[in-house]
Order: sequence, then C-alpha cells, then structure tokens
Amino acid sequence: MAKNSHLSHHSNISGQQNLQGRMKRTGLKFKTGSENISKMYRYKITSNPFYTQDLSTCQFSDANSGRSIPPHSYESLAREAVRLWVDSPDHRKNLMDGRMRLTSTAAAFDAKGSHCGTIYLTQNFLG
Repeated sequence: MAKNSHLSHHSNISGQQNLQGRMKRTGLKFKTGSENISKMYRYKITSNPFYTQDLSTCQFSDANSGRSIPPHSYESLAREAVRLWVDSPDHRKNLMDGRMRLTSTAAAFDAKGSHCGTIYLTQNFLG
C-alpha cells in the first residue's frame, strides 16, 4: 500500500490480490480470516484543525492551541491505530473475534505521503 500510496484490501501482486490469497501463501492451516488496515500521518495530525507552518521542515501546529504538533513515536502510533480500530464497529469486530488464533501486523512508511509522510498499517487474523 505504501509503495502505491493507496489504502486498499486488494493488491495487484499475483496470488495476493485478496485476503484469502495472502492467507494461503502463509502455508498455515486456517478456516477463516480477517484484516484491518489503516493509514495515518507521520505527525500527530488528527481531525482537529491544524496549520502547516513550514512544510519543508515539517512544522505543523494545532489551530486551536497554537502548540507544535510532533511526529508519532512508536507508542503514540500504536495507541492511535488501536483507538481508531476499536472505535470502528467493523474493525473492532475483527479484533474481538474469538475464533482467531493467529495475528500478524505490519507497518510501512510512504515518505512522499501527505504532511511529511504517511504510515500504512495492516493486521491479519487467522482462525
């Protein structure tokens, strides 16, 4: 997704076009599976209004408080991704599905993405 700057559950890679194809390529036995994906900015830009002070140096500020917006740490990125997934009924259903026994997680960075970079996240669940 990061390579193509496009958030999607579908891939153009042969044999991996859909989740079932990707799960089969693992070689693991499974009966069911699901996938959560997300796209987040490198900086802690939320839905609140913000200003771009200097895009060449990646300086952003909160429009309400005027405070500088820092880049995500690993911890803040993980917390925000999980919060977004838990707040989404479909993503939460995948997270809470008791049939799932295995999970994999991946992150990739698109340096050319909006606001000084975009991070693409994927969770796959197999049961």
